Amino acid sequence: MFDGEKVSVTLYADYMCPGCGNFEQLYGRLLESLLESGHIQLHMVPVTFLDMQSAGTKYSSRAANLVGCLVEQQPEYAYGTHTRLFNAGTQPAEGSAGLTDRQLLAIAKEAGAEMTGELQGCVQKRSFADFFQVSSDIFSSTGAVGLAEGERLQMPGLTGELQPEGEPQKLASTPTVIVDGVQWQRAEDFALFLEKHIAAKSEQRQ
Repeated sequence: MFDGEKVSVTLYADYMCPGCGNFEQLYGRLLESLLESGHIQLHMVPVTFLDMQSAGTKYSSRAANLVGCLVEQQPEYAYGTHTRLFNAGTQPAEGSAGLTDRQLLAIAKEAGAEMTGELQGCVQKRSFADFFQVSSDIFSSTGAVGLAEGERLQMPGLTGELQPEGEPQKLASTPTVIVDGVQWQRAEDFALFLEKHIAAKSEQRQ
């Protein structure tokens, strides 16, 4: 079923977003399994939409910054940290102050990262926070990346209405998941949606 070229999966997620936590808890192991087996190529795109919902601490930016620091310095531990940030017992509630920088580093350590001075300094200085804030603004104003030509993103809310054709397809909510250029609609089971794309890619290779 999973033979063939890798399927591209782009995941936009905010580390304070409850829906993103639910998505990770439901489908995180599936993505990890397919990533390890080489059936998918996963693009994690942290966004910072909920910075204003963390009692002034900008938790979304700080958590995204931690992952950015790891990608630069200890990339083998970035994905494990990403998944742990969404654990039911770890992810802070929307509207709370979120985790402290020390707690964020403890999560990275739990994932296997070495607590070097360089990593701690990157977290404390928030070296990548501006990058994630600017990129989030770009995605929500000039359009998300990863969509196939002619594909349209869903409007905010659960109506299923698509954004206007021919206009920038703006990132409006999280999680937003794009598989081989097509957005996953939340009314459909993600595992089945992904399976269909993997099967279609396999058929193309035959």
